[in-house]
Amino acid sequence: MLLDQIKRLLNKHNTVLTEELQEDLYQTLCASSPKTITHVDMTVFGASVYLDGEAPKSVYQMDERKDPQKQSDVTTKRIGPYRDLGLLGVGGMGEIRKIYDERLNRTLAMKIVHKDLLKRSAVIARFVEEAQVGAQLQHPNIVPIHEIGQLDDGRLYFTMREIRGRTLKEVIDEVHDAIEDRQWKQTSSGWSFRRLIDAFHEVCVAMEYAHNKGVLHRDLKPENIMLGEYGEVLVVDWGIAKVLGQVDLLSQMSDNDLVSTERSQTRQHATQIGQIAGTPSYMSPEQAMGQVDKLDGRSDIYALGTILYEILTGRPAYYGNTGIEILRKVIAGPPPSISVVPSTKNRLPSLQPIAQSEEQSDTLPRLPDVLVTACERAMKRKQKDRYAEVADFGQVVSDWLDGVKKQERALKIVDEAMKLVEKRSGLEHEAMVLFQEAEIGLRDVPSWAQEAAKETWWKKEEKAEQLSQEAQTLLLLFKQQLQAALTVKSDLEEAHLALASHYREEHRLAERTRTLSKAKKAELRLQQHAEALPQGHPKQEEHFNYLKGVSGLNLEIDGEAVEIVLEKYEPYYKRLIPRVVTMISQEQLKGYSLEMGSYRLCLKGRSGHRIHYPFVVGRGEHWNGVDPFGVKRSIQLGVIKETTQDCYVPAGWCWAGEEEHAGNPLNRRRIWVDSFIMKSKPVTNREYLYFLNDLVRKDREGEALQYVPRERSGHSDHLGDMIYGQDCEGFFKLVPDGDGDLWKLDWPVMMINWYGAFGYSQWLAETTGKPWRLPHELEWEKAARGVDGRSYPWGDGFDPSYCCMMHSHEHNPLPVEVGSFSIDQSVYGVLGMGGNVMDWTNSSKVEDWSGLMVDEIPRSEVHTVETTTHKVFRGGCWNLNADESRCSSRSSRQPNRRFGVLGFRVCRSLTAEDLM
Repeated sequence: MLLDQIKRLLNKHNTVLTEELQEDLYQTLCASSPKTITHVDMTVFGASVYLDGEAPKSVYQMDERKDPQKQSDVTTKRIGPYRDLGLLGVGGMGEIRKIYDERLNRTLAMKIVHKDLLKRSAVIARFVEEAQVGAQLQHPNIVPIHEIGQLDDGRLYFTMREIRGRTLKEVIDEVHDAIEDRQWKQTSSGWSFRRLIDAFHEVCVAMEYAHNKGVLHRDLKPENIMLGEYGEVLVVDWGIAKVLGQVDLLSQMSDNDLVSTERSQTRQHATQIGQIAGTPSYMSPEQAMGQVDKLDGRSDIYALGTILYEILTGRPAYYGNTGIEILRKVIAGPPPSISVVPSTKNRLPSLQPIAQSEEQSDTLPRLPDVLVTACERAMKRKQKDRYAEVADFGQVVSDWLDGVKKQERALKIVDEAMKLVEKRSGLEHEAMVLFQEAEIGLRDVPSWAQEAAKETWWKKEEKAEQLSQEAQTLLLLFKQQLQAALTVKSDLEEAHLALASHYREEHRLAERTRTLSKAKKAELRLQQHAEALPQGHPKQEEHFNYLKGVSGLNLEIDGEAVEIVLEKYEPYYKRLIPRVVTMISQEQLKGYSLEMGSYRLCLKGRSGHRIHYPFVVGRGEHWNGVDPFGVKRSIQLGVIKETTQDCYVPAGWCWAGEEEHAGNPLNRRRIWVDSFIMKSKPVTNREYLYFLNDLVRKDREGEALQYVPRERSGHSDHLGDMIYGQDCEGFFKLVPDGDGDLWKLDWPVMMINWYGAFGYSQWLAETTGKPWRLPHELEWEKAARGVDGRSYPWGDGFDPSYCCMMHSHEHNPLPVEVGSFSIDQSVYGVLGMGGNVMDWTNSSKVEDWSGLMVDEIPRSEVHTVETTTHKVFRGGCWNLNADESRCSSRSSRQPNRRFGVLGFRVCRSLTAEDLM
């Protein structure tokens, strides 16, 4: 048996496949009947030797151990004018040997026709044609033929370039094995999916050249594409090439002209010889059916499509146990769609049939639509439906590669831009820490201290400012680099994602700070970059939903509302006015969808009185009344009482503070303010006179004299002149002031210090039995501006006709009776907070949010008199400008100071009686 002979040879040589073993093996094979050979695969175009289970090795893969420059014991055997370096393989028409050209000091491959076939004219003619075709195809991607000659024993030969490298098939497998998490990864040898397509494009270029020369390859497959050590891409094995317009010499050869083997007939990817020539898995349907007269360039295009199919999926288009089985599948119909090719991670041995999956692979990366479409067109069943020329096919691949190369260049720019984000974030954090350290440090330094005492903290401020400027510069560079990436590739997803994310954050901050022009610009840019994302991209939908601003309401009412009207604040000239949206039920409040914006609920209880509950919902936000401690707070209907002079301010979140302006505001921040009730108007002369005279009636005239409005004194040790007069019984009354102006009873009281305001609130609490007090400055701000952060009680615009300020009068500015300016009214119905007189509060001077680090502001339930700390006053007044009329405007003075623009108003927290 031949197998036993081979085994004995292997044992004799200790299983090492040496040159001597190759020679012995070859002689044994030639002495055997060709029909019994099972371990040698011989074809017209080349030869490969197999040992049990060993993978086939291309004749073009040279063994470096035989390199004459690397081996000391170089053989001295000669073949023609060359040094013989040993057998590489045996084929149906001849053998392949490695030779050394001593004249030019180079290694070559030599193909020699079998001596027994010298008398077969068809074989000799085909052999010569193969050499001539290869010699005439002078292209960088085609193996060059150097010479054709005849040995002393009469055998014909031709020499060709030696190739070092791997087959495309091996590299395809390597690239697909490297896939991780449905992402293409570069292999350890440096190959990537893009590089595979680059190599495939070079094959297309080579075949475009061959077709222009009138030559069909007829056996294109990944095993016949060699990838050299230095990036060469070579189309090899032109053994069954067809010259268009000439007689097909291959079809004239008989079975006796070839050495046939059982293995060559059964192995999947072996080249078939005869009327049906080629490799079954890569044949076009017309080639598989033996329609030689129909073969043209589109037949090679089909084969190119099968190669691209394998690059995309990691599998040949057709599988089977035998060549005949595969041929039947090729003839029967198209291969499985690329979208349902099984996972490459579960690649089965090449001799095993593969069941076609009906589900998309769960490990293949997303394949480029352009390449998938090109592959499918190249593999159309009918020739007329394929690309007419290889150039057309190659151009599609080239265009895709150009796009990918642009994308790679653009991605490098994006990567550099994203590094700037990290650096910028670090700078901003460092600057913030330095600003805070300087701020805290300067608090302990008296304002009158010299530079030396402040120098350390000033240096920190300067460093922080420098870092902030550097961070701002990096932000500009970040945006510039991303725009530069889009200049390279306008549809670069990564750049659009990064810019969309940036402008969304910029838009969010602009809306939060109510810089509306900046918000609009950011919104337009966000829209632009979101639209540029691929259709159906999850981030695109997320950004679109953000822009739509769909929000919700989820509230509960403590009590029973007989009517609930939903209103939305809309612009009307320079102010915001509520417009009715709809009537809703109490049950609907527990889950109601609405657009983002500023709203107000008007609720009517059984008593018939109404309360106003403003709320604001940002983009995608839900207003649910949950306080900083996670407790859901319901709307209290029990506070609705008979009086209309008390305005209920429900508990909830609100915006306080503002970006810098002349009014010296706190920094903008969202806080929780608990429920309270505020008088709708500031305390008037009428009410303050009643207070003073009540003190007189109670024999407390001394206190009344301390609290009475007075002119400002030029000396700190005595009081100024009284503005109110006294009758003979000691009761106070209005008289002309020092300027001759007679104050009106319903003007707000002025020229009282903080102690007078505090004394009035204590007296009112004692008189009514309710905890009236001066408001905390943030209670005052919420009562003035509601919850949406508007600039003025009526909205964001300003006009002197809206409130009592210095430009609101035809003649000299003066105070007016409370309620005279109806537009100067807050969402809760509180009047005169934008003008007329300012209001003392119970807050001490606070330059920032220190002391208010929790989200809920402290409530002033217990009154204490502080004599050393400046007290804050709020609001606009009759002789100052628009900046002072802002709800966030604030000032502070010592509590004993008096001003002709300064009065007060009172508020109180809710009591158990209110909630009944």
